[in-house]
Amino acid sequence: MAQRSIPIKTSNRKAREERLLQFEALAAFANMGDSPQDWLNFRRDNPRFFPDYLTEWIYRTANDWWRILHLSETPPDDWMELHRKWPDLFSDTIDDWAPRAAAAREAAAIAKPPLLFYRDLLRGVWRNDDADGSRLLFLLGFELESLRKGEFGFSVWKSEPTPKSPNSWRVINEMGDENSGGIKISDFPKGRPVIDRVAGAITWEFGCSFQRAIYDLMQDRWRAMVCPQCHKYFIADKTAQKFCSTKCTAEAKQKKSLEYYYRKGRAQRSKAKTKRTLSERRKKQ
Repeated sequence: MAQRSIPIKTSNRKAREERLLQFEALAAFANMGDSPQDWLNFRRDNPRFFPDYLTEWIYRTANDWWRILHLSETPPDDWMELHRKWPDLFSDTIDDWAPRAAAAREAAAIAKPPLLFYRDLLRGVWRNDDADGSRLLFLLGFELESLRKGEFGFSVWKSEPTPKSPNSWRVINEMGDENSGGIKISDFPKGRPVIDRVAGAITWEFGCSFQRAIYDLMQDRWRAMVCPQCHKYFIADKTAQKFCSTKCTAEAKQKKSLEYYYRKGRAQRSKAKTKRTLSERRKKQ
């Protein structure tokens, strides 16, 4: 059967639309909140955002972190399950529950689960709070190079080991000394260089679509904007766009008008009113 050909213009348009959808997903991730309901909403709207083998783990770890962070001094009904899952944090008796729960909360408070850790890194890159590029390096999979710069805090809370990538070539990459004896710091699969044997060009194959989307967005860096009115992370349609919506544009314009009024307009209006009053008095005399 003959294959159907797709016009080049149609193919390019679909590619652009796909890129924009990926950019919008990145913006939604940057805007994602800190509660389980926020994570649930994001996952519902972007079910394929993370690699398949990481998805369940990354949300489960975030929910574990949330639960530990909000433990009370009273043991829950399933306190023994917590001991089985984290024997280093909780003992097999409730006698010392309160101090152990306090210590667990303290440990969770100084770290973020991978879900929020990567979100915060993306926020830093998005708002240009990444002068040395260390955050971007980490997001793109060059974590060792990133940590050598040491410009951002590295503290990640994990309730269980990261699942192994199904990519067979990752095993080869982790065998060499250049990977610190096989230690993988980030959770995403490693990328690799790809050589075009015909053209001789060298490109980079990222470990997952999340990293590829970040790389593509950096090629259109002007699109990554933060609304000065509502502080939302958004994708700009034009280089001159400053606000995320017409609502924020109108609110900013109104705010600017009010600021001008209180700074100069009110005094000018009062002066003009006084002048009119004096003029009317002269006419009556």
